[in-house]
Amino acid sequence: MYVTVFCSPTHLKVVIGTGDSRAIKVDDFGMFSLPEGAMINGIITDEETMIRFLSDIGKSMGVFRKETLLVIDTNSIRSKVMDLPVVSEQKILEFVTQELASFSGEETNDVFDYAVLNGRLPDGGARVLGVAVDRSVLQVYRNTLTSAGFNLKSVNIGVNALIKLVNIVPELSAGASILAVMDDRNMSLSLFERGEYKITHKYRIYSAEDTPDWRQEIGGNISSMIQFHKGQRPEEDISAVFFAGLSAARTGALTGPLSYLGIEVGMLDLSPRIKYTGKAAKSGIEFVPGQNLLNLGTLLKK
Repeated sequence: MYVTVFCSPTHLKVVIGTGDSRAIKVDDFGMFSLPEGAMINGIITDEETMIRFLSDIGKSMGVFRKETLLVIDTNSIRSKVMDLPVVSEQKILEFVTQELASFSGEETNDVFDYAVLNGRLPDGGARVLGVAVDRSVLQVYRNTLTSAGFNLKSVNIGVNALIKLVNIVPELSAGASILAVMDDRNMSLSLFERGEYKITHKYRIYSAEDTPDWRQEIGGNISSMIQFHKGQRPEEDISAVFFAGLSAARTGALTGPLSYLGIEVGMLDLSPRIKYTGKAAKSGIEFVPGQNLLNLGTLLKK
């Protein structure tokens, strides 16, 4: 069993389990409100407070002996899908560094890495997700988790976690579609074409939830993604948007107001892929997959 840890803008999300290409097993889980002022936009600003907070949760859940997989999602992380020739790992990293360093200042302190999305393109090349993140962000996270007692083994980023998760979701493997992830007032729209990741746009929702203005904001953001996609002259138009993080009732209430988009509006259904064991199987608290996508995707290590 692995422990996945993710700090959303408002909550610490912990999911314990394992995953493979067929199913994700959830053994235990928890969602805890973050200490006020300890984090801003996914970046730890008060290490001591976060260490005490994480230590208390780790003790209560009994997770310190298990390997911990951290997932980070912050606007300070830069990523880009790149098609490259098949070369050595070192050469790919050089290409990624050269491409993403151009968006940094002259005195960059970034760490660069990549993940292979498709190792066999028709032209013989490879498609990779290049990533750049400030070294200090990683160091603070690593120090905070290890000081709190967690057995930290790896660090993932939110986009890569979503990509891994989509690989086991049939709805996003056909045609062109959008995955809309709602987390409090934060909204991310990720575009997939035949299961392949293209790009993510992030938005802040300012209107009160479940109001006409809220629905209008959401529709406007999706419309912008659709127009962006059309500008790329794709082979297929976007046919659907799948929501995660909203209740079935609120997702259903969006169907009418978003009908002008001319695409299917639905809810991402992960239930066929989730199996519950251990404490999760006995807990009286409902586990909501749509609110834990990044944790679940991180459990899919390959």
